[in-house]
Amino acid sequence: MMTSSPTDISRSTLLRRLGGGRRVLDDAVRAAVVDPGGQKPVRERAIEAGAALISSQGLASVSLERVASPAQCSVHSLYAGFGGRDEMLQAIFLRYSPIVDVEEVVANQPTDLDSTIRAICVLMAAAIGREPRGMPAILAELLARPQGDSLQPIVRSIYPRLFDGVGKWLSSEISAGRIRDLRRSCSCSR
Repeated sequence: MMTSSPTDISRSTLLRRLGGGRRVLDDAVRAAVVDPGGQKPVRERAIEAGAALISSQGLASVSLERVASPAQCSVHSLYAGFGGRDEMLQAIFLRYSPIVDVEEVVANQPTDLDSTIRAICVLMAAAIGREPRGMPAILAELLARPQGDSLQPIVRSIYPRLFDGVGKWLSSEISAGRIRDLRRSCSCSR
């Protein structure tokens, strides 16, 4: 019977034999006193590479093909990790936007309106100044082309979430009488 050496086994075969995923494989390799490479997961590398691409060339420049090379992965890996470009853009936006932090601030049922507004402004400013500078590029795209195709994945997924969290907080502030509800009204007809 012929046995194969560890170098003759594909990663897929080794994963099946170990009965697990990447973490199990990395742990087994470390146990053999070999460094598995220490590279971040594909999803993390892609989010960082996509944000850098947005920062340097704008939102419209982002495609799975353009992100794969700087993320040091295949396009197939990006499809497996995200499902498509839209989902990757959503992940980039969630990572580099202040939405998660803002949700946390308003979820803590703040009672001091001024402090809450100040905290939200600080979070927004920090997100705009954070490297890579993807947020300024996304905001520029939003202001220049609010109906543009590049922004639609973000608009469809993130805006409802943003308005849900912040909207509930604003509603509670209106109910408490700390702010007035200014209904949208337009006297012009176009």
